[in-house]
Amino acid sequence: QHDSAAIEVYRKTIKNYVYMSTFEQNSAQMSAISVNLLDILAWLGQKRISMRDLKPDNLFVAGDPARYPLFLRSAQEFALGIIDVETAVDFEKSKYTKTKQPLLGGTPFYATPSHFIRNEVLSLKFNNLGKILHLQDWYANLVMIYKVITGELLFDQTAKLFGELRSMLISANKVKNYQSSLFEEASRIFWHSAVVEFQVKMGEKEKSLKAIALVLPETV
Repeated sequence: QHDSAAIEVYRKTIKNYVYMSTFEQNSAQMSAISVNLLDILAWLGQKRISMRDLKPDNLFVAGDPARYPLFLRSAQEFALGIIDVETAVDFEKSKYTKTKQPLLGGTPFYATPSHFIRNEVLSLKFNNLGKILHLQDWYANLVMIYKVITGELLFDQTAKLFGELRSMLISANKVKNYQSSLFEEASRIFWHSAVVEFQVKMGEKEKSLKAIALVLPETV
């Protein structure tokens, strides 16, 4: 029993050493990618566009192929681009137009209940449709930065709630239910779980997250 405990301590020590060694080697890359993720978010906000399905699969890296992967260590040497705009929407509203209804939906690990709700309901509940659409990209950006630094998904447990919430969200989109509390109730369930999961994981990964320093450009 004593030998088993000693082996377990040794195993944890080696695992921690390997993790920290790898983390230190990749910290510059983590920082650069995080900065460029925030740069995309700032650019989208400035252009008044919401992608609504930001995730790693929908991004590409543009840099000098001859310097790959070294260019990933400097945010100024590469940029991130977007390859899927199917769910995107321009939320700039002028005097004579209104925001177009985008396709409803999203990738659960990177989505919020508002991704599945019609503009009319969002406008009624929040009175600021553009802000809500932009915050959808904020949420996805947060998940991606967490994944870049920790290698894990931030809201994987909360994402499982979409199966439970699906019928409520569908009902909330029916004209007769625009004034109902269905969307509020679905949001309460979702965000209660998200806040708890966020707090727990921030605590678990505090050391790694604080070890990454970001130098943000003026655009951000």
